Amino acid sequence: MFFRNRDSGLVLREFASGVGFVDIGIVLSQVLHIVELKVLVKSFRGPAQLEQYMISEDRREGWLVVLDTRPEKRKTNLPEVMPTKQGPIKILIVDINPTAPSKKKSALTSRPD
Repeated sequence: MFFRNRDSGLVLREFASGVGFVDIGIVLSQVLHIVELKVLVKSFRGPAQLEQYMISEDRREGWLVVLDTRPEKRKTNLPEVMPTKQGPIKILIVDINPTAPSKKKSALTSRPD
């Protein structure tokens, strides 16, 4: 399935690559950008799979969008860029399990008079 905007480009959804199905492909100015989506529950996965897609599609850069479901106490930092032999993988993290404001300790617990 694809979506086309005549002025902006083309978005491909779950298209076949040599080793599987790429989640999203975005074609801008006749250049394919590969985007893989992963839900992070416990362990960080996805870069190796994305690198295989990059090799198969002869791309030197890939995008990994991570939907982070971990509770606050289990969160660790993830890199913004992960170098691979094929090229860099840029990582975008979306926190879909944020701490509610009512649960956060305020830095300003009391106001000065």
